[in-house]
Amino acid sequence: MITRHRHIAHLCLHAVLTGDQYADAIEPMPGVTPHVQAVPPNAVQLDLTSALRYFDLSPYNVVQLAKIRLKALYGIDSSAGLAGNRMPAAMAADASFRAFAIRADALLPADSAYRQLSMDPGDDRARVAEAAADRARRRFGPWVIRPATLAD
Repeated sequence: MITRHRHIAHLCLHAVLTGDQYADAIEPMPGVTPHVQAVPPNAVQLDLTSALRYFDLSPYNVVQLAKIRLKALYGIDSSAGLAGNRMPAAMAADASFRAFAIRADALLPADSAYRQLSMDPGDDRARVAEAAADRARRRFGPWVIRPATLAD
């Protein structure tokens, strides 16, 4: 007899939903797995054990499938915890956050920092350029890349 490991996903829905909106949002989940447990007001638990064989995907990929359905059908972002039973799956989902605070103790001068922290998700290109500049500074020294000036 082959024993299969259980895979439980706990999806936290990052939206403020009414009761009807919540019911609509978890409606497509039986298309992923028949074992769905609502956790109102903004979560749902899925037993993926049987879905793994059906879709022939890894647990991670089945979770991604569920998250994509939520986003495509309802525009709802979600985070997920995945574990062998419901309790750790829900606890892994508690690591998600909506806000955070930064303490500014013992700051160093900006010119001595080689890495810049940005919270704007829209500046991916700037992060890529900054990462390339950081690599060049580490390899060739801090003087190799400097701010540019406009030509006269």
